Amino acid sequence: MTMHARPSAPDDAADIAEIARRQKPAHSLQQALYNSPAAFERDLERIFRRHWILAGHASMAPRAGDYFLCEMAAESIIVVRGRDGALRAFANVCRHRGSRICASPQGHASVLVCPYHAWAYNLDGS
Repeated sequence: MTMHARPSAPDDAADIAEIARRQKPAHSLQQALYNSPAAFERDLERIFRRHWILAGHASMAPRAGDYFLCEMAAESIIVVRGRDGALRAFANVCRHRGSRICASPQGHASVLVCPYHAWAYNLDGS
């Protein structure tokens, strides 16, 4: 059995910049840019945390109480239609113990209830 050394992942922005500099036009990105924690964090900082991100379409929650989750990196957001017809987005985290409130990627609820200690949140976030 032959063992091959795996290419090392870039450790910092300088390594990432060097990989980008060596990138051949019209070729796939190098593997290190897909599996490097440093490259992932740089993408989060430079792209996802600086710009609006589409969470979903309004049609995904047509009725009051309909919700869907938007997951990005380590963040989970609940997008829910309130009784007043407005769409609202909340962190999918209970204020009491930090548990995830919704586990299903989409659903319907009259109130959002944390499964840990049953803290309940109205559809308007109160």
